[in-house]
Amino acid sequence: MPQDAPAGTTIGHLDATDLDRGLNAEMRFQLVSGNASEIVEVAELDGAVMTRPGSLAPGRYDSVVQVRNVDNVLSGLKTL
Repeated sequence: MPQDAPAGTTIGHLDATDLDRGLNAEMRFQLVSGNASEIVEVAELDGAVMTRPGSLAPGRYDSVVQVRNVDNVLSGLKTL
């Protein structure tokens, strides 16, 4: 991602699917650990990954993202 990307720039989207229907098929995204949360945020409803305010230092950034259904019964983790 560009080092000078302004805050709020969308740099990607996370995708998850659930074969259920209705409310059980709706997914929520959340950063749960790691250092990438210093430079990006993940939109809860659509999984958009956007830059946060502040300067971006070159380096490696990793975070774990939790994807869960609305009632929190099922979830999964993935490294971003």
